[in-house]
Amino acid sequence: MTEAASTSRPRQRQPAKRSANTAPSDPPGPAALNTTPPVTTAALKTNWTLICELLHEKKKQIGTVIPAGVNLTVESLIQSAIQFMHTSREAPTLKRCKPSTVLYAVIGAAAIGLDLTGDQCYLIGYERTIENNGARVHDFWECRLMVGYKGMITVAARNGFHMDIQAVFEGEAIQILLGTANTVEHVAGFDTTKPIVGVYGVIRDKETDRVLHIERMSKIEIDGIAQESTSKVWKNARRYGEMARKTVARRCFKWLPKSGAKDMAVLQEIERRYEADLPLTDLAADLVGKGKMAEGKAAPVTS
Repeated sequence: MTEAASTSRPRQRQPAKRSANTAPSDPPGPAALNTTPPVTTAALKTNWTLICELLHEKKKQIGTVIPAGVNLTVESLIQSAIQFMHTSREAPTLKRCKPSTVLYAVIGAAAIGLDLTGDQCYLIGYERTIENNGARVHDFWECRLMVGYKGMITVAARNGFHMDIQAVFEGEAIQILLGTANTVEHVAGFDTTKPIVGVYGVIRDKETDRVLHIERMSKIEIDGIAQESTSKVWKNARRYGEMARKTVARRCFKWLPKSGAKDMAVLQEIERRYEADLPLTDLAADLVGKGKMAEGKAAPVTS
């Protein structure tokens, strides 16, 4: 007789019951090792997010350089900068700029007591390049601060000088008398679509209303400066009138005394660096204090 163990059917192992929410696990082994480096939180953020975070992170440092008595808060300045970068024609480029360069530009605006509204000043995105095998290739996008002629008028008025910048259009009559009186007789028309033939600026003392200086430039002179300038703003025909006025405003501003007026001295230095294609890095550090100035969060590589 054959034993029962040899005639019975072997028991089959039943699969273990598993919850629907439980995923099967693979057996550990060399193939299961993760060789991918961990992804940092900063790398997941967009460059735009880093810019906004850096401005808010350095709010205290930005606020320390706003001139006393100026009707400008650090909160409104940062908000105007973010709004400008989000809505201006420069937005696509500005959002790709290295965050630290945006910070330096905003510190510059704070030091002269201007925000990014009312055409007082602007943020411009510029491409920085490096040499690679004899060719210039992209390095990073830099945010730069450009002061408008209205911003120059505001800063001059804050320090006791009234600056009036006017364009002369084709067909308008103008007579400028220089001497002890320094007078301008400008018969302005209403058709501002005509070509500009020249721009003049008048500086008056706010207390005495005495005309201290008259600056004038013809269109030929203005166009000559435009051709020599490296600023891409000049290439925008829509801004020609504004840039023509600023050219004369810059000459007027250079004429003004700046002794004891830190905001005026800083504005002139910002303009000098803009024209010379120099960064604001060390200027911003000097304004805030090198010990308090830091790059902040690192920016991801942008193209």
